[in-house]
Amino acid sequence: PSDGRVVGQLPADLFDGGGDQFGGTALHQFLFDGYTGVTDAVKTWELELALFKMLEHLPFTEAVSLFALFLLTIFFTTSSDSGSLVTDVMAAGGRFDTPPVQRMFWCGLEGSVAIALLLGGGLKSLQAAAVITGLPFSVLVVVMTFSIWKVLREEAR
Repeated sequence: PSDGRVVGQLPADLFDGGGDQFGGTALHQFLFDGYTGVTDAVKTWELELALFKMLEHLPFTEAVSLFALFLLTIFFTTSSDSGSLVTDVMAAGGRFDTPPVQRMFWCGLEGSVAIALLLGGGLKSLQAAAVITGLPFSVLVVVMTFSIWKVLREEAR
């Protein structure tokens, strides 16, 4: 038994994110304003422009777009740093007290692989590599989902 909080005690707001707001704004622009910039970008597979197409119809477009770029940079930086931390801990046999140089090595290696994939085949090759490396984890996610379901059933009793 856990001495901490149970899953049922977590507030639903914890899982609500900014993506809902962006999606809701794009839907509102399409349904009520008749703006098709986002849908046109998606239809032509210019997915990287869809966010900025949505933002161009908001007030202070330039400032909001710069802020969105800043947030994207923070997101990718923290994601890369987290990935490097996990790789570093796994390579060290579960130890967290590794030298900073070792973590910097993993950051540099992961960044170099991403750059090589982007230069070698563009974004498609980077996406393909992400799918190939992530696919085996889908089996693990299914097993974990079943395990969580089983524990939640036992906790409800």
